[in-house]
Amino acid sequence: MRARSVRVATTIAAIVVSVTTGVAISTAASAAAADEAANAVTRTAASPRADAAQRLAVRRNVAQLRAGITTLAAEATRLDDVNAVKKLQRAYGYYIDKGFWGEAAALFADDATFESGVDGVYAGRARIRARLMLAGGGNPGPGLPYGQIYHRMQLQPLIDIAPDGRTAWGRWREIALLGHFHHDAEWGGGVYENEYVKQDGVWKILKLHYYPNFVAPYDTGWAKLAPVEGDWKSAAGRALPADRPPTARYQPFPAAFTPPFHYRNPVTGASRADRAYSREAAALEAAARRLGSAGSAGSAGPAGASGRPEVREAQKEVQALAQLAARAARDLALLESQRQIENLQAAYGYYIDKGLWNEADALFSRNATYEYGQQGVYVGRAHIRKALGLMGPSGLESGQLNDYPMLQPIVEVAPDNRTARARWRSDVMLAKDGKGEWGEGEYDNEYVNDHGVWKIAKLHFYVTFFARYDEGWGPGDIPLQGPSAAVPPDRPPTEVYRSLPGVYTPPYPYPNPVTGAVPSIEQDVHGPSSLPASLLEVEASADRLAHRVESLRDHAQIDRVQRAYGYYVDKAQWPQIAALFAPGGTYEIGGRGIFIGPKRVLEYLVTGLGPIGMSTREGEILNHQQFQGIVDVAPDGKTAKGRWTAFIMGGTAKGSGIWGDALYENTYVKDHGVWKFAHVRAAFNMYAPYKGGWRDGAVPNTRPDSFAPPPDLPPSHVYLTYPSFYVLPFHYVNPVTGEPAPPPNPAAGGVAPMQLYAPR
Repeated sequence: MRARSVRVATTIAAIVVSVTTGVAISTAASAAAADEAANAVTRTAASPRADAAQRLAVRRNVAQLRAGITTLAAEATRLDDVNAVKKLQRAYGYYIDKGFWGEAAALFADDATFESGVDGVYAGRARIRARLMLAGGGNPGPGLPYGQIYHRMQLQPLIDIAPDGRTAWGRWREIALLGHFHHDAEWGGGVYENEYVKQDGVWKILKLHYYPNFVAPYDTGWAKLAPVEGDWKSAAGRALPADRPPTARYQPFPAAFTPPFHYRNPVTGASRADRAYSREAAALEAAARRLGSAGSAGSAGPAGASGRPEVREAQKEVQALAQLAARAARDLALLESQRQIENLQAAYGYYIDKGLWNEADALFSRNATYEYGQQGVYVGRAHIRKALGLMGPSGLESGQLNDYPMLQPIVEVAPDNRTARARWRSDVMLAKDGKGEWGEGEYDNEYVNDHGVWKIAKLHFYVTFFARYDEGWGPGDIPLQGPSAAVPPDRPPTEVYRSLPGVYTPPYPYPNPVTGAVPSIEQDVHGPSSLPASLLEVEASADRLAHRVESLRDHAQIDRVQRAYGYYVDKAQWPQIAALFAPGGTYEIGGRGIFIGPKRVLEYLVTGLGPIGMSTREGEILNHQQFQGIVDVAPDGKTAKGRWTAFIMGGTAKGSGIWGDALYENTYVKDHGVWKFAHVRAAFNMYAPYKGGWRDGAVPNTRPDSFAPPPDLPPSHVYLTYPSFYVLPFHYVNPVTGEPAPPPNPAAGGVAPMQLYAPR
């Protein structure tokens, strides 16, 4: 994959310099050769050429340009495929969350299989639908009965597309909130290793294999689970026998088991023949600058007086298209780097989950640094390996849980594609010696492109809190550990702070996506209609490529806006949030009504939710996490819609903790090249106190008159939160069938027996 970016950059560099010189350059030319060819512009352009030779050069350059654009289009397709697979799996989660079994089953291929734990393999969509419905409680749906929660978040994707673009593999993490009001509440966690297939241009699930790690009662948590004995099939697996026996037999937590990885280590498994893209991109830019200066040099340049006007015009057009392709190559390389960094960090999380310290250590650069809380800084891979070992023995102990989900990434790749920086969130779930802990924190990491292979250069985990499971983050805060005496760090902590009840805001590694954003440069590539047919065809291809690359960047920028919003809420950065809104943007949270415009959004946040910043909020926590985004950009590229899960940890230390579970359905607008919120609408699924959780506690939806200031407009829809049932409408059609989701069954959320509404 990295080698492909190198080839693309070299090809386009060769095209750019050959356009005006008429000198044929092989697609395998090195950056040095391309640079030398650029120097030849002034030497060759000064010599008069026959029209026939010029026409031949244009035809040759058009052919090279067509080949380069084809290569770039293939790269764009692969990144499109990654996004499509993510959307597919996230849509699966949103459908089963609300009991839309038919919609979820429709995401599978005709010959697909479904496997969970040791229940066995279910084959075909009909059987998969029956299994999903039974596991979800047996209600036919769509919709869940009154008092049921079945939230199964699809998180931490690591996606790989096969070279032929027809199949793909993905590893996902699931965190589940399960239960029935006043009856039971449970946590669930596990890992998916799935296979996908592209049929007639549509991605579908071919093999879904879920490895549940635990389902634990809310009160006692995962640390109190006893080892399973014998056959541990689920109730659904017993009630509906599978078509085939399981492909893997294992025992869940507290036993130690690692689901197999579909991928190689992102660092040690990478090809050593790959080269850094940055050197090629630099040569490309230098060549383009020289060509530009040569083109302005009158008759000495490619646009000079020699040759027929139509030939000179064609030369200029090919040069412009080549430069457009060069920018596309650079944008695609940066997007590919972002994807690789997300895979790199996801792999780190999956490795430390299972105590695979050697695999995790291999992800770091030679002189990398590692800093965890207040434990100090470790320098170099050998010392980082020892620091990782402080979490436990290799492979972990029996009964030890060490889950560190890698969530909500904001990745900033430097323009030269050599370094990057990113912020991540982790909700930590720990267990050892029968004791469980909750934790939460943020990573501020740096990465380096080492000869085409991205590695972690600096890992810095800022701990927000650690708390005993049974007490939560209210009364149960655990002070941060200091430097280890057994494995002393190389340096003291770079920043001294306290975890909850202390409040600390790590520096933001990224600018505000709106106020700090640079509008994208858009170029009209439409030329005069008198151009040759062959050049018009290439021009159309370049135009389509430019729009595809722009769409990929749009998706990435919208993700950034939404994730930044979550991090700003965490630390009460209300002005930063208001700055994310378009002038007429609206904000509707829960049942509070609608606020219009950034000024009113800021007034609502400051008046209703407290002062700006956390300096006066000792012991308060506002974690507002943004996961599982499905973003769809309109064909005109001016607006977009997105669905997100919000998982909330709120409350005050020495007071009470609160769980929040919400869905966002937002609209975005592109304002002078910068994406902003047009409409933010969040509907709460559940708000419950930490003690008793969603089994015994539920907070009704907030009322418009519950606190100041009054909204500008009443709520767009009045609904009730858990234990009642409400479906925030899906903005997107089913990714496979193309059909909109049906309305919920009339009995959903009510007390009527759902079987009365089952199809006959």
